[in-house]
Amino acid sequence: MQLHKTKSLVLKTTSYRDKDLVVHFLTKEFGKKTGIFYGARSQRSAYRSMSEPFSLLGIEFSEKENADMITIRSADLLESHVDLRKNYHHFLLASYFTELVHISLIPDPESEAYFELLENALNHLPSKKDITAHKIEFELKLLHLLGVYPQLEHCVICSKPVFQEVPVKTELNPKKNRLYQIDISHGGVRCETCFSSNSQSILINPGSLMFLNRWSQTLRNFNSLEIRPTRQNLAEINPLIQESFKLHLPRQPKASSLLEKALDGVG
Repeated sequence: MQLHKTKSLVLKTTSYRDKDLVVHFLTKEFGKKTGIFYGARSQRSAYRSMSEPFSLLGIEFSEKENADMITIRSADLLESHVDLRKNYHHFLLASYFTELVHISLIPDPESEAYFELLENALNHLPSKKDITAHKIEFELKLLHLLGVYPQLEHCVICSKPVFQEVPVKTELNPKKNRLYQIDISHGGVRCETCFSSNSQSILINPGSLMFLNRWSQTLRNFNSLEIRPTRQNLAEINPLIQESFKLHLPRQPKASSLLEKALDGVG
């Protein structure tokens, strides 16, 4: 069997037998993998410190064709992210990020993009002053990678342009003083004529629609976004994101409700 070397992030661990742990990884090049750290529950095991969620490891593994698990040949701890466990809000958010990735369907060839998203989110979390905005940023990037970021420039029902061209300026501006509706089940925005009473349709203001559209353009062009969301943006966009996850993920993250309560009123 061929040996593979890669970086990996620990997403989840499960007790197995008396002293072992089943470990779920996101690898940088080979997608999500599952293996066993034998003896990891023993106090003297070198694997014990490597089994903590968020840990960044360098692993060497082999894999039989069609096997459910890899065989871990060696592992080194590269980053423990111990600081994330010292702050309650950081720990909850890091747990939420890793759980979202764990339950997402990630094709092996696309693994690196998801790995970099999670690694960067964990690395930057301790320095983020506005962790609610950091949460939204991660979620929107994840929706983009999953291919389910809402279509915002044309009505998903009648294809009518939602934005108006502004002479001279290169940006697009929505009409002012008007609410817009994002239909999660149809994957995008509805124009005023096509408004629906669908429970999966969410009303947002022009400013939030503009923010989402700029995010979409930024992600497509691999640029960094300079603008930050307002409190109104965050309040309107969060329900949209959660409904999208309900529709496109196999289940809601267990950390979701606890995180929402913890972040209530936290910047």
